[in-house]
Amino acid sequence: MATAVVCSFAETVDGIKYNLDETNHTASVTTHTNTEISNSTITIPSTIRVDDTDYTVTMIENNAFKNCIKLKNVTISEGVTTIGDSAFYYCPALTSINIPSTVT
Repeated sequence: MATAVVCSFAETVDGIKYNLDETNHTASVTTHTNTEISNSTITIPSTIRVDDTDYTVTMIENNAFKNCIKLKNVTISEGVTTIGDSAFYYCPALTSINIPSTVT
């Protein structure tokens, strides 16, 4: 019996690193590219496009924005269903996170 292999790779879009699942066309936020993120406001989009393929963003992984000391505002788009443990740990400037109803 054959076992399905999920093809996955990382891609950075607008300073945010995503793990991409090529089989399901989903993406998860894995990290940011700068500890002192230069933009104090970020939006996690509902989809990203990589090499002419759309990926639905479904998750923010554990520790994804850990130690982002300049991060003030986060908007998470509809479609994200999971926010991992400590995803926004030690973000002392963070004052607002807009979480959609799709997060359970």
